Amino acid sequence: MRWLRGIINRLCGLEGDKYVHFIVCLINAHVIANVLSLGSLLSAAIGMLIAVVIGCVKELADDHIDRNDIKADVIGAVVGGILSLI
Repeated sequence: MRWLRGIINRLCGLEGDKYVHFIVCLINAHVIANVLSLGSLLSAAIGMLIAVVIGCVKELADDHIDRNDIKADVIGAVVGGILSLI
């Protein structure tokens, strides 16, 4: 359960719009993985990859790149991918 506590501590450290990045990437990864019918693990991996790419492209379109936004995107995509496997 130490790993779960680490995830919770990281999420509690997020500030500002980081929750929005987390939730949007979680939903993107989960929906994309469930729409694809390539096998659960492959679909989850593709869903996570697409969600992270969307988040990174959004950051490149902004005036500055916020690494914490990208971290929140990655965490959200991983959680969404895991949820699609359940």
